[in-house]
Amino acid sequence: MFLHQIAALGGRPILAAIIGNDAAGDLLISELERMCVSTGTIVRTSEVLTTTKTRVLAGHQHAPKNQVIRIDHEPSGSIPNGVRNEYLSLVRTAIEDADAVIFSDYGYGAADEHIFEFCREATANRSVPLIVDSRFRLSVFRGAFSATPNQEEAEAAIGGPINDESCKELLKKFGHRALLVTCGGRGMRLYEADKQCKVIPAIGSTEPVDVTGAGDTVIAAFALGLASGLDVADAASIANHAGGIVVMKKRTAVASADELAASLDREAARAFHRP
Repeated sequence: MFLHQIAALGGRPILAAIIGNDAAGDLLISELERMCVSTGTIVRTSEVLTTTKTRVLAGHQHAPKNQVIRIDHEPSGSIPNGVRNEYLSLVRTAIEDADAVIFSDYGYGAADEHIFEFCREATANRSVPLIVDSRFRLSVFRGAFSATPNQEEAEAAIGGPINDESCKELLKKFGHRALLVTCGGRGMRLYEADKQCKVIPAIGSTEPVDVTGAGDTVIAAFALGLASGLDVADAASIANHAGGIVVMKKRTAVASADELAASLDREAARAFHRP
């Protein structure tokens, strides 16, 4: 999802991944190419299954459809060494051309500690920001430039409710330069070393239409901002605007560059007219 968002905002996304030699893999490659995502660094093998998520919608013929169940088909077992070595080689190729790197871990085995350490060292050598997105193992991937957990993920890593003190401690523990915590309708909280917490209010309505893909939009816009040379606070602000746009759209959606520019212009106009 964040790959589509990067492309929609004018970036050139490059995906390093492992997928199956199956029908779902064929469909995925076709969709990625349609979205202008580079697929030259994807390993395809018959030794793994392409992760597939089927959403079942229900509703009246002329009424909005709601998701009632999701059926997931996921790979199981470890990734063979030969496949992993090929994958590592392609990760190296992808990073060589990158202005920012998103390390996305959904627990399927490809984004493991070994791959992370390689990414961390390679991005540090080139002074390229590495941003971590991990659903279950945020505490494992330390020393990146930043991470963008949602409130639930941050609380799981902390072991309790988030507050300024606990998030500052988490930032120090992880060794990141910044921690951007998304808090749904309450916006975001940005933590940087030696700086006060920056509270970023939600943009637009605090009652979203659909939050599907909002986290991916945030990390995509945040990474693009950093890749363009923006400081952390400005990149987070842009990500907040992008997230505010997509949550007002039904199902998986992206924010266009024109929509993002218009949202930023409206915010600037409001700030200009404040007494």
